[in-house]
Amino acid sequence: MKRKLSVLLAVLLAATGYLQGQSRISGAVTDERNEPLQGASVAVKGKRITTVTDAEGRYALTVPEDATTLVFSFIGYADVEKPVAGTTVNAQLTEAAKTLDEVVITALGQKRARGTLGYSVQEVSGDELSRTPSLNFTNNLSGKVAGLQITSANTLGGS
Repeated sequence: MKRKLSVLLAVLLAATGYLQGQSRISGAVTDERNEPLQGASVAVKGKRITTVTDAEGRYALTVPEDATTLVFSFIGYADVEKPVAGTTVNAQLTEAAKTLDEVVITALGQKRARGTLGYSVQEVSGDELSRTPSLNFTNNLSGKVAGLQITSANTLGGS
């Protein structure tokens, strides 16, 4: 019994020492219309401490005492940095109007701009794929690109 009690005491002391020097920060992430952003990323700048907002745009994060800045980000929105002040830090993200350049993914999975490739590239447009509707999307790709072989498995759940 004494051994169990001493082990429990040692665990509690270690946990208190670990949690000392840390604080809990929470808040909400919204867009310009004050709508919550589900899945927005909240990170401590310079650390590997991150979390994601819930369906109501809320988050909670345990940060070290030396944390000074939180970085809020979401796809399609400009990143926002807020200083850590108190236990509640809210952020409002604004849409970022960025246009994406055309990117080609090569056979090795390397991304390159179309103009930098030293070889020809074939592409299949969405209109071309939807011209002859099929029950299976991969059947529409058959015969559209040189060297592409589409085989179908005749088993349940086959791909």
